[in-house]
Amino acid sequence: MTFVTLISTTETGRANVISWNEKMPGSIKVLRLQYDQINESNTFNSGDIVEGRVLLEVTKNLTVDSLFVKFTGGAKVYWTEGESKYHDHERYFKLKQDLTPGRSGKERQIISPGRHVLPFKFQLPEQNLPPSFKEKVSGFNCWIRYALTAKLKRPFKSASTAYAELTFVPRNHVTNDHLLKPQNRTDKMKNTFSSGKISLTATTDKTGYMLGLSGCVICFRSSS
Repeated sequence: MTFVTLISTTETGRANVISWNEKMPGSIKVLRLQYDQINESNTFNSGDIVEGRVLLEVTKNLTVDSLFVKFTGGAKVYWTEGESKYHDHERYFKLKQDLTPGRSGKERQIISPGRHVLPFKFQLPEQNLPPSFKEKVSGFNCWIRYALTAKLKRPFKSASTAYAELTFVPRNHVTNDHLLKPQNRTDKMKNTFSSGKISLTATTDKTGYMLGLSGCVICFRSSS
């Protein structure tokens, strides 16, 4: 085993958002995750740097298998139809940073008593990513989520975690001008109450929308 004292940057003068587990079992007094806010709206987009720190306070020597932060982006949907259940998941990215320097392979380490500040830094992938989203209605649940998770694993004990979600809002690139064009579609169906047919036309003012934008849909029905 290796004895380590983990000490790093101070917290003063930082704008941050906090997620924490205040009531921790046994020798872990605090496991807290913070990340720095980079703008007034506290949003991120592709290529942005995400910096923060994990605050760990322990009351005695703590044997750990691993201590790390992971940064993930992904979507999940699940719904029910009668007694049947369905679900699907897509991973956009997964990044990981080890917070126990000097650890070799699966070697266990001992963290000394006291308060430790452990910095981390990630960069969001330079790729087209959808905005943060969450929807829950009866029998249907879906989300698009970008999250930081700090996890501390100890031998023969349940892992301790701290968690924080980020709000991702993509830039409105010029290359997306085609999404500003209106679109329409017409469907024809048999009229149940007569021998003719019904045409239903729906028109939207844009082809695509971004988070927070309002939309306009116009429907027109005609009979023949």
